[in-house]
Amino acid sequence: MLRGVILFLSLLIISFSFGIEKNVIGNEDLNQVYMKQLKEKVFLNKYNSEEKKKKLLQEQEDLQKKEFLQGKSETVSEEKQPQGRLEKKEETKEEKKSLIEKMYYELSGAKVDLKQFGYEFFKKKELLEKFLPVGEDYIVGPGDTLYLYLWGDPIDILNMEGFYPLEVDREGKVFIPKLGVFYVWGMPIKKVKKLLNKAFSKKIKNFELELSIGKLREFPVYITGFVERPGIVMVTGVNTVLDALSYAGGITKSGSLRNIVLTRNVNGEKKKLIIDLYKLFIFGEPIDIKIKEGDTIYVPPIGKTAAITGMVKRPAIYELKSEISLEELAKLAGGFLPSTYKYGLKVYRASNKELIIKEIPYTKQSIESFKINDGDLVVV
Repeated sequence: MLRGVILFLSLLIISFSFGIEKNVIGNEDLNQVYMKQLKEKVFLNKYNSEEKKKKLLQEQEDLQKKEFLQGKSETVSEEKQPQGRLEKKEETKEEKKSLIEKMYYELSGAKVDLKQFGYEFFKKKELLEKFLPVGEDYIVGPGDTLYLYLWGDPIDILNMEGFYPLEVDREGKVFIPKLGVFYVWGMPIKKVKKLLNKAFSKKIKNFELELSIGKLREFPVYITGFVERPGIVMVTGVNTVLDALSYAGGITKSGSLRNIVLTRNVNGEKKKLIIDLYKLFIFGEPIDIKIKEGDTIYVPPIGKTAAITGMVKRPAIYELKSEISLEELAKLAGGFLPSTYKYGLKVYRASNKELIIKEIPYTKQSIESFKINDGDLVVV
């Protein structure tokens, strides 16, 4: 009996041990499977990332190749047409030259590159009409605003002390409270001041009166001829002829700087005034001709020209108003340099489709007596 119990327990222990060992072995197999799957997953992820990396590198390489090929093709196209581009730049430079400047350039055998004198003035001119003073000769008209200042003894001035802005209406009249209506169109500002002073003196005593211009009216002026923008320009009474020409873009190099025609109505008659800008540009004489209503400005074509270069102070192409000597042409150019006596003078002249070169000795008599023709080029 006891032996049977012991045998049963032994079998039970053996079977229990076998089950545990089998379970351990099964767990080890599961761990191995799990580790194997994990390794495969890591490998796949790594493989995919490597593939993405390779794909990105390939795309970048393709893009670099494309950019390189495009840059090379542009370089090739540039190398194929370098002369065309240079010629285009040269053509642009040539286009900036006027016909007169080209003529002297060709006359000198492409050795002398001169500019026409005076035309740069309008490109640099800045209009500062807002700061220009208005003199007593300013003519009042519709659209102007007058500033009236009145002060004095409070008893004598009848509570009229103060500041009065007076706008000139379309009929040329201004209204002053307690005094009346006054016609001022066409009067200079100094005459308007006398008119108001006389009117106030009839009503009050011991007063002071001052009159000035506030807002300036604008009126049209016609500019025709050889200007950049011919037509109508709006000016004020403080603007000059130079201002009006600047508003029109300035004078072209085909226009005259020495025979500008200003036409003005004076007492019902048309009078013409010839303006020579060389008086201002070369000799410094002021041209302070104020614009008036009804004025017209005409810029005729340029007249005769001559050029001088070399040992002079201001080499350029000059417009001739009349027949001049070589000495007078040199004065337009600022005069000869002190070292001129060492060199001779040559005059290039086109005559009957032939180029004539004349050598002039540097003596006072020869320089004074030699007459300049239209189109002459003097090389000192």
